[in-house]
Amino acid sequence: MDATEVETAMSVHELACHSEAPAERVARAGWDASLSTYFAHIFDEDSDGETIEVVRVGATPYEVLDPDVVVDAVRPYALIPKGFEDALAADSVAEGESFIGRPGTRIVTELASHAGVMPDGADAAGDPFIIVYRLA
Repeated sequence: MDATEVETAMSVHELACHSEAPAERVARAGWDASLSTYFAHIFDEDSDGETIEVVRVGATPYEVLDPDVVVDAVRPYALIPKGFEDALAADSVAEGESFIGRPGTRIVTELASHAGVMPDGADAAGDPFIIVYRLA
């Protein structure tokens, strides 16, 4: 891997949707090491193959740092397997986090600061060194 390539790691769990959900519903959750966040994505695909989002959390860096947030977001739409929270936590440890130090880290952090959200501990250059968000 050369200096411009970044290895990304992501755990993805397919979850069974509730029986009353549309047949085309898909529920996924996991840990995205490249964004250093847990995520959940629930969507329907219409007859034209278009994706209709139902739930999307964890799409931005450090957005979701607690697996329970993902479980709470998914619960109304999908069945939660026993020990799922523990599996998500284990995924984050196994996959690690790779957002800090990537080429776009500084740019994304700067954009987040203009949006009113900054990582606690961001230094003057905008490089986060801990991953807890606060409202600016």
